Amino acid sequence: MGLTEPTDHGSSDVWGSMLNAAFDLVDSHDHTAGKGVKVPSAGLKINADVSWSFGGVQYAITDMKILDFTPVTAASISSYSSALFANSSDSNNLYFRNSSGTNVQITNGATLNVSIVGGIGGDYSSVSALLDFDDASDTYRLRQQVGASVRQFAKASTADLNLFEYKSAGSTPVPTNAVTLKSPAALGASYSLTMPAAVPGSTVLVQCSSAGVLSVSNTVANALTLSAAPTAPDYKLSANQVIQIPQTMASPSANTRATAAGEGQYAITLNGGTGVNGLATFPVPLRVGDKITAWTIYLRKVTDGSNTITAQLHSYDQSSNTFVDQAAQTTSANNPGAVTLGQTGLSLTLAANVYYFVSVGMTAGAGTTDTAYYLEVSYQRP
Repeated sequence: MGLTEPTDHGSSDVWGSMLNAAFDLVDSHDHTAGKGVKVPSAGLKINADVSWSFGGVQYAITDMKILDFTPVTAASISSYSSALFANSSDSNNLYFRNSSGTNVQITNGATLNVSIVGGIGGDYSSVSALLDFDDASDTYRLRQQVGASVRQFAKASTADLNLFEYKSAGSTPVPTNAVTLKSPAALGASYSLTMPAAVPGSTVLVQCSSAGVLSVSNTVANALTLSAAPTAPDYKLSANQVIQIPQTMASPSANTRATAAGEGQYAITLNGGTGVNGLATFPVPLRVGDKITAWTIYLRKVTDGSNTITAQLHSYDQSSNTFVDQAAQTTSANNPGAVTLGQTGLSLTLAANVYYFVSVGMTAGAGTTDTAYYLEVSYQRP
C-alpha cells in the first residue's frame, strides 16, 4: 500500500502527519494498483452468487479461458433467467434458459442439437446423414450416412414436386411457372414408375407395363381401343406416311367377320355378288389437302381360278352427290392364299366435302371363304 514508516527513535514531531497519510491509504484500500496487493484465487471464498453489476450497470466477464460447468438439474435453476447450464437431468447436455423460463437444448450428446433450428430431425444427425449444396453445379444433394467407403444418395419422400426452369445465380427474371409432379388424389395403393434405360433414337410411343416400367417403342403388343369412332381430322400424321386401316374400322355391309379356324377374327368374309350389298368398304380417313399416292389391300384367297376378287378406290363428292371410280384391281388366281391388290403412282388430292374409300368384293355365287384383312394407304401431307 506504500505506507510511510517512521525512523525508529529518530522521527520526532512527524507522527501526526505520517499517521494521517497512512490512515488515508488504509481508507482507500481496495486492492487496485497501489492500494493493496492482489487477492489470489486461494483467498476467495465464493459462498453465494456473485453479481457482475455495480451501480445499476452490468459488466462482462472478459479474457476467460474456459467456462467449466458443474451439471445441475433443470429444476434447481428455475429462479434464473437467460442462463447457460449443463443439465444433469438430460445426460449433461448444454441448455440455455431463456427469459420466458423455457429451457432450450443446445447439444445432443457429442453433436449440436440441430432440431432447435426447425430443420432436419429424426436420426439425421446421429447417423451423420448429409444435406449439402454444391456451388459448382448449383445442386442440393441428399445423401446417406457415411458408409464403409462411399456416401450414397438417399431416397426422398414428399408431396407435390414443383419443377421450375433452371437459371444461373443472379440472372433474371425469376421463373414463376412450374411443372408439378403429383400423386393422384385418393391413391388406392402405392406403386413405382421406372424410367426407360435410354432415350430412343427417334420420336416413339411411351408405354407402361403392369410393373410400372416405362419403355419406348412404336410396337404395341396389346390391342388398342378407341373410345369413339374417329373422323378424318383426327388423324394428325406427318407427310409421306402410311396409314393402315384394320377391319374393325371398315363397314362390312352384308359381309360377316370370319370365324373359321385359321382366319383372323377381325377379317371380313366376302359374300358373292355385285353392288353395294356384295361389297365391304374401307374408309380412307385423311384430311383436305392430303394427297393419296398409293393403296394396298391385304386379302386371303382360297377359291379356285374361276372366282374373282375385285378391289377399287372410289371418291364421293358430298356436295354434288357424285362418285368417281379409279381403275378396278382384280385377282383370279387359283387358291394362292395371301394376296394383295392396289395401285401406285397416284396423285389424288383430297378436296373439301370429298371422301375416299376402297371397296372389295368377289364374283357372285363364289362362296364365302375369301377374306379381306386391312387397307394400307400411302399419302403426302403438305
